[in-house]
Amino acid sequence: MVIDRKIERYVKEVVQYIPSRLRAEAEAEITEMLTDMVRDHAGGKEPDILDAREVLDELGDPGIMAMSWMETRQDLEEESFLDNPAAKIMGLFISADNESVEKMNRILRLMLMVFSVLAVFFVGFGIIALGTHLIKTMLPIFLGCVLGLLAIAGRSVLVRQS
Repeated sequence: MVIDRKIERYVKEVVQYIPSRLRAEAEAEITEMLTDMVRDHAGGKEPDILDAREVLDELGDPGIMAMSWMETRQDLEEESFLDNPAAKIMGLFISADNESVEKMNRILRLMLMVFSVLAVFFVGFGIIALGTHLIKTMLPIFLGCVLGLLAIAGRSVLVRQS
């Protein structure tokens, strides 16, 4: 059908502006949308080439259509992200009142102090054990360094919040 070819050509132009990994999805969605728009524009009668031309003229530049599709897709992805339980928990922390934030900071400070003590213990134990040949692995030193880095990173987060 002539209308289908006209829509197909327009959609091919639109998907050129869309990343290749999304082109198949975009092509299917935009084709369906345009077909429905042409049918609606025909107002109950059999759509003809003039209906298709008018709809495509209203939509305008394929690049703008591609940008619009990408924005709509991004909005949908953000909505689905907010349905994620982890995002809801993050939202609780973001919208928490001052008392809750201070309580979380106290817990974080306690965890950081424990990390710091464990870091010193593991690094010290690892160095002594390696020096006396009690163990032949660097695991305690590695664990101490990881815990130390966590403690440093946590403190920098606390400093930024203050």
